[in-house]
Amino acid sequence: MGGISNVPGRIVLFPHGPAQTTKAQQSLTGLLIQCGADHARFMDTRFQPTRSETSQERYITYINRTHLNSSDLARSMIVFTKTNPPVMAIMQTRRQLTKSLPVLRTGIWIIFADQDENPFLLNNLDDPRLGELDDIESPAPIWRDAHDLEYLVLQRNCSFIEFTISRFMDLEQRIRNGFSQTEIDSRRFQAQAPPSSR
Repeated sequence: MGGISNVPGRIVLFPHGPAQTTKAQQSLTGLLIQCGADHARFMDTRFQPTRSETSQERYITYINRTHLNSSDLARSMIVFTKTNPPVMAIMQTRRQLTKSLPVLRTGIWIIFADQDENPFLLNNLDDPRLGELDDIESPAPIWRDAHDLEYLVLQRNCSFIEFTISRFMDLEQRIRNGFSQTEIDSRRFQAQAPPSSR
């Protein structure tokens, strides 16, 4: 078994740039490729703010200048590698991106949960004031924020690749259905303990 096949690789946008460390970048890249990302189309340049523009404004200008096909952007992955604080790093950034690039509304929004970088992220996301995780024990939970927008949470060093791919596909189907056909899948992830190596 492997990743998603028979579809063109997706553009991947990184509004905050790549993951913080080389190991985290490698872990995230592997997960994204399994979910159908095109490594050659990672747009992960990190911009520093200037006197006239914030880093996000510079990133949006950069995306606009690349003249990407709107149909590619409509099915892109948008990955958050900065997650603290969640309201500013995730929710406000998404609002700013979709305001400037409305075509991204149908993209797959992804939060990279790097426990070394932000060990309390999952607990923060499950705070009722911010939103709700469908299963905090899952290796790939879906987070619905306080504005009913959904994100797939990819955890660093996740070894349940097929399950993660299925969650990606579930979220993509929900987006195609306009989020109106189904509720968040409430099935709890049940990991089987690996056989003893002794």
